[in-house]
Amino acid sequence: MDRLKTSIIATLVASTAIPAMSQTYQDPDWTDGSVPARVWTTSPTVPAIGAVLGADTYEPAVASEAGHTESDWIDTTNGTVDYITDGIDERKFRIVCEPGTAKQIDPILYVGQASPIGHRHQGSGNVNWNENSTYTTLRASPSSTCTGGPLNGVIYWEPELIAKTVKNVELGVRPQSQVFYYINGNQNQPQIRTWLRRNFGFIGGVNPANYNDTARRAEYSAGGLEYPGSPDTAAGFGGFVCTNGAGVSVTVSRVASRRKSSNGEAVTTSARHLKAEDGGDPWGGQCTGTTALPGAIILQLQAPDCWDGKNLRAPDGRGHVAYSTRTAGNEFTGLCPSGWVHVPQLTASTRWSFKDTEYLNWYFASDRMLSADAPGDVTSKDPCRQTTGWFCNGSTGHFDWIYGWKNNIVDEWQRECLGIPVRGVVPVNGPASCDTSQISKFRKMKYGGASPNAALSGGCATIGSCSNAVPGNRQRYNPLVAGSAAPSNIHGH
Repeated sequence: MDRLKTSIIATLVASTAIPAMSQTYQDPDWTDGSVPARVWTTSPTVPAIGAVLGADTYEPAVASEAGHTESDWIDTTNGTVDYITDGIDERKFRIVCEPGTAKQIDPILYVGQASPIGHRHQGSGNVNWNENSTYTTLRASPSSTCTGGPLNGVIYWEPELIAKTVKNVELGVRPQSQVFYYINGNQNQPQIRTWLRRNFGFIGGVNPANYNDTARRAEYSAGGLEYPGSPDTAAGFGGFVCTNGAGVSVTVSRVASRRKSSNGEAVTTSARHLKAEDGGDPWGGQCTGTTALPGAIILQLQAPDCWDGKNLRAPDGRGHVAYSTRTAGNEFTGLCPSGWVHVPQLTASTRWSFKDTEYLNWYFASDRMLSADAPGDVTSKDPCRQTTGWFCNGSTGHFDWIYGWKNNIVDEWQRECLGIPVRGVVPVNGPASCDTSQISKFRKMKYGGASPNAALSGGCATIGSCSNAVPGNRQRYNPLVAGSAAPSNIHGH
């Protein structure tokens, strides 16, 4: 454990500067290490939908596909799509994933730097990711723990959730499942988004190296716009919901632990951390579960939905993307920086099962990037960090994402579910509110049934399902060893 802690402490020092990258960025402003300027205004200029963007000149070519047959992973008879435009339904596409491999690498912030580097991450989707992962490498080895198996080679990773046991042993806690939505607004809203480009990658949610998100908050303020997070949490962090063993959502009884909305109003069903600075339980001990009837902790995160249109990546993983915003009185909504474009917004719900109140001993690897006795920061918006080196348990929730879809599949669901014209091809029936893994009116990626090839579904004999990861399942923990990788094909109780 000491080796892991030493690595994590050293990482914070390194993370305060933008790491050296072996990546080429198209915006010349990146070359001197600065973040390109962006101007927020209530009347931004927006390129026409379908217009050629700067990134289109260097987007990677469509990867050659081998090793799997698309029809083996598509169901043409099961599932329906709701194409009724009633003005309420969202234009969305959704998938379900099992946790995949946990690794101490970061192919966005630390490209080419082998494990151990940075804090540990729990991956889902593509299990073959490494420090050099790109669209091309993910498509070359697309084994996935998500619906659709190899059709969906995306890699998504979060800081690993760690449990400290009563014997003071630290173990990684595997999620039970993850649900992802790609959203393009409601059906009665104008279509303003462009499609996702190959090799697009970003980081969303809390930045542990700058919890207060100081520069971004100043940008919104200078434009007279509302910061799309809250007064005390970062944009993209949706907080924790707790349901007890009976499946009932429990109110966050500790008022100071309630997450706030962008206008500062407390959200009674959403907590900003898993344990308060005074050691208190946000749910007051009322959120409990058993092995037979486990409770669930659900973390909700949202991705940035504005993109500069020029850079598929950024040295800090964030400078080329932003969260849309609004004016305080809602006179203007969905605003991006001038000249930027809207992209589909990815939202994620990660679910961990628990018994009793064991979540009080859980924390993200990124919560403890400093030692416990490091000097506090009285300016921090996190109450634990104000007096200690650590953030409150769960406070630094964030996620990374790299595009790894099979090209024709991602184009299909963006057209038919989200209603976006893609590469000059308009939707046939869309937009729609697509059911889980449905990609068009009569085509659905397989999920839940027997895998045609377990090696291509992350080692899972059932597509998207390896282990239920419920309390009592001894395999719901990852070994917490620096540089170790926990496989996805785990079983047993």
